[in-house]
Amino acid sequence: MKELLNWAEEELLLFVIDSEFTVSISKPEITRILLYEKISVPVKSFKVIDKEKLMKSGGFFRKFAKLLDGYIFDGVRFKPSLLGISDGKKSVLAFREGEELVAVTIMIPMIVLLQKVMFESLWESFTL
Repeated sequence: MKELLNWAEEELLLFVIDSEFTVSISKPEITRILLYEKISVPVKSFKVIDKEKLMKSGGFFRKFAKLLDGYIFDGVRFKPSLLGISDGKKSVLAFREGEELVAVTIMIPMIVLLQKVMFESLWESFTL
């Protein structure tokens, strides 16, 4: 995660889903933070998700909201913690698998682009 934060030169997008997940921001001037829970963050550019609006939306976004609250797969609870996107080229997805925190770095352009489109859609349409 630290690598992603230091790698960003133009833009760092963070979607903090788990309010207990803390991130040290080294470049607040290029960082936008989307919060699933209202918490204090050290940047000027942040928004909080309107959960009610997200849950009342139809189709994909309603299913996405349910996913953010966690799900059980093969008897193991999974819950997203954080999505970080650096310069639209690299991302890190951190999630809980049972009690273990797992992070995956993604550098596949199409997947990072889809993540960025999702972040932007939430930022523009589903915030307080």
